Amino acid sequence: MDKKKKVKYPIKYKFLFFIIILIGLSVFTLGYILINLQERNLTSEMIKRGEILVKGLSRITFENFTTDEIFPIILYCNNLVKEEGVEEAFFLTDDGYILAHNDAQKVTPREKARRLKGYRWKKKKKTVKSLMDFPPSAEYNKPFFQKARELEKDDFGYQLYKGEKYYDIYAPIKHREKYFGSVHVIFSREVLFRMVSEAKKRTLFVLIGVFVFGLTGALLLSSIVVKPVRVLAQGVSIIGTGNLEHKIKLKSHDELGYLAGEFNDMTGKLKQAQKVMIEKQKMENEMQIASSIQQMLLPKVYPKFSNLAYGSYYQATKEVGGDYYDFIRLSDSKLGIIVADVSGKGVPGSLIMSMFRSIIRSNVSPELDSYRTLCRTNSIIYPDIYEGMFVTVFYGIFDLLSSHLDFSIAGHEPLVIFNCRTKDFKLYNAEGIPVGIDNSDGFSKILKSSKIKLSKDDLIVQFTDGITEAMNPKREQFGEDRFYETIKSHGDLHPEKFIEAIKQNIVHFTEGASQSDDITIVAIKMLQEKLIQKEKEEIPVARKV
Repeated sequence: MDKKKKVKYPIKYKFLFFIIILIGLSVFTLGYILINLQERNLTSEMIKRGEILVKGLSRITFENFTTDEIFPIILYCNNLVKEEGVEEAFFLTDDGYILAHNDAQKVTPREKARRLKGYRWKKKKKTVKSLMDFPPSAEYNKPFFQKARELEKDDFGYQLYKGEKYYDIYAPIKHREKYFGSVHVIFSREVLFRMVSEAKKRTLFVLIGVFVFGLTGALLLSSIVVKPVRVLAQGVSIIGTGNLEHKIKLKSHDELGYLAGEFNDMTGKLKQAQKVMIEKQKMENEMQIASSIQQMLLPKVYPKFSNLAYGSYYQATKEVGGDYYDFIRLSDSKLGIIVADVSGKGVPGSLIMSMFRSIIRSNVSPELDSYRTLCRTNSIIYPDIYEGMFVTVFYGIFDLLSSHLDFSIAGHEPLVIFNCRTKDFKLYNAEGIPVGIDNSDGFSKILKSSKIKLSKDDLIVQFTDGITEAMNPKREQFGEDRFYETIKSHGDLHPEKFIEAIKQNIVHFTEGASQSDDITIVAIKMLQEKLIQKEKEEIPVARKV
């Protein structure tokens, strides 16, 4: 790959990263659940074990306490503390006296025990002395150790003792619903903590193994999954360099294989489209050249006469068009004016226009009037023009010495003369059919010519139907009324400003909608009636095409 297009974060590493995160979270969650489950199980086992021990102590205590045998209870307590985790075992009366304990120093003296026994079971009042004379142990005479009173005879309970260091597992000593005390087995939680710690270590080793195994699997899986993606990426990169002959070889029946097949199909279509695009681009280049050539056929300069001012505008709908206009200096005092519109558009129209231009320019002459010029032109074009095509033409000869305009209209739009003094215009529409429709005899019989005299500041306007047929997005035409109203509003301007006003009105009306016909308009204003003879000069055409 090109260094500039080097992959910064390969998909393999992304895939591996997310797999590791997933495995890590899974292992962490599993470890948390297992450790908590093991801790609960170990705690439950400890409580169950404590239940067995405390119920055994309860049975021994009940059997021996009723027969005034305390020693077996003490012996049993001593045996209990030999069990792992058992710190204390004792029998506590309901008044807080310890009658049996694994630690002899915590046992209430035997005298008290006898009186307690006599007080509780023999009911011999003569031997009983108030127990209040022998204060109970302050450590055990607490409501904390009196919860056994609430239990049933064969039930047991447990609670945390001395913070959270010990478990106090207890059971009541009852006879016929009479509560006499409780037995207690104190378990150290250090054993539980040690067992939980060992369980955590074992679980941790297992989880590390699972993580390593998962990581290895992720590496293998990422290689398997990413390999087709890498092949696909390399193939696309080669295609991206322009090698449309390259085929992506990926033997896979999943989505990646389908995508590779689609890329191969796409490259084939791109190759075909590239050929079409090259041909199209070649054609566009040729059309641009043709457009440039056609622009060369339009006048680059206006013939300079002292009493004339010009304006023109031409816009083809495509690269080349079928409209044509021209200003020809016939003599020092005569100007030929041509505006034509070929029936076809695009390339066919431009070819006919070029042929028409060559023929009419070879026939114009100061000795020939407009009628004979168009008749000659038609006789030459008619045999060679493509069937169904024709040219509408306005041809006028402006004699600047006499201020007369001789013109003929072969099926074209009418001539418009705007009078600056009256602020009104007049239309002139001589009879005639388009050039190329009929032979010389038929054409010459129908065609008529006219001659009018112009005055100072009169404006000559000639155009093609693309002006009046210009459409807006609603498919409404600019129309003759709107066009003639624009002439009345701006006819007193200089021809170039007048053309610009016409153009802006059309642009505003069409709102950017594409047009179906070429647009051409020319304007000539007679600045004064008398022609001042000067050296022959030409004025550059100031038009926007």
